[in-house]
Amino acid sequence: MLYIWLGEENMVLVKVNELKTGMVLAKDIYHLNSSILLAEGTELQNTFITKLKDSGISEVYIQDLRINVEVDDLVSEEVKQRTATIMSRAIKSIPEGLKDDFPEIEKMVSEILDELLLNDDIIIQLSNIRAIGDYTLNHSINVCVYSIITALTMNYEKRELLELGVGALLHDIGKIMIPNSLLNKPDRLNDEEYEIVKDHTIRGYEILKQIDGISERARRIALLHHERMDGKGYPTGVFGNDIDEFVKIVSVVDVFDALTSDRIYREKIESHLALEYLISMSKIQFDYETVRHFVQNVAIYPIGTGVSLSSGEIGIVRRVNKEFPTRPYIRVIKDKHGNSMQTPKDYDLMKELSIFIMKRIDIV
Repeated sequence: MLYIWLGEENMVLVKVNELKTGMVLAKDIYHLNSSILLAEGTELQNTFITKLKDSGISEVYIQDLRINVEVDDLVSEEVKQRTATIMSRAIKSIPEGLKDDFPEIEKMVSEILDELLLNDDIIIQLSNIRAIGDYTLNHSINVCVYSIITALTMNYEKRELLELGVGALLHDIGKIMIPNSLLNKPDRLNDEEYEIVKDHTIRGYEILKQIDGISERARRIALLHHERMDGKGYPTGVFGNDIDEFVKIVSVVDVFDALTSDRIYREKIESHLALEYLISMSKIQFDYETVRHFVQNVAIYPIGTGVSLSSGEIGIVRRVNKEFPTRPYIRVIKDKHGNSMQTPKDYDLMKELSIFIMKRIDIV
């Protein structure tokens, strides 16, 4: 089955360092609290480009008439914004705030689940670009969404998906008890600091134990999401099949989202490199079957990505083939001599078997 999104938007993914005045944003840019930093349709000026750089954003979607694509959000911005607002309110007074707000948090996870269940053609595009700020909050929402998407391919019942979603959303709740100076330290943590940060798993579990309505299985996601298949994780050293399947899911998506997110102390890496890491560490740190189910839901080359082809031509990813992620639809915009094409042509790499993607590139 081919998973395709087509629409009236024309966009290409561009690194912020390559932006020029006059370019027009093709998608909203959000603060981590879900308020808009810069809106779709904004014509970039030097002050706006500086703002993007100062906010730690590495790439944005820019309007480009050479390609006609649409990148859908997995979950509506309205649902994510309400989830972020409720979570922000709840964590201001742990555990009392979480006790009071947990019914609403559970309701928001249910809404996230419902939106995902309505979408038959789910693929993670990494299209939501946000400024650095409350990383833990945005990360928690991403991990919730990605965990549910992964579990949807593993034949769980809706009740179990909700349980997983709650545990995934709250998996890092213990970081509230860790000093921000350590969580956002730009340099390598020393041994003592690392032990303090590791303690967020136990602290999170203790917090969730005080909240009625959260299952023990969901609580143990907070406790065990840094455990690894080889027993070299923390805090208990549990390994192999003794690790619950929910924990295996969250541990995979937790690492993926961390690697593909900009942090104060490092830039994000491209999704295909993060996937390569997960695959290389499956059967070692991560469960092989869990990684397999997750990988099939991620676009290795997201829509709007510039690529160089083995033919020498330059193109932009126009459609994603979920079954064969390295063989997407490509709109060619430059010929093998580097000349812009007056009439762009399309390749279906599932049919053009002699042509393959060499690497991702910037095309502006």
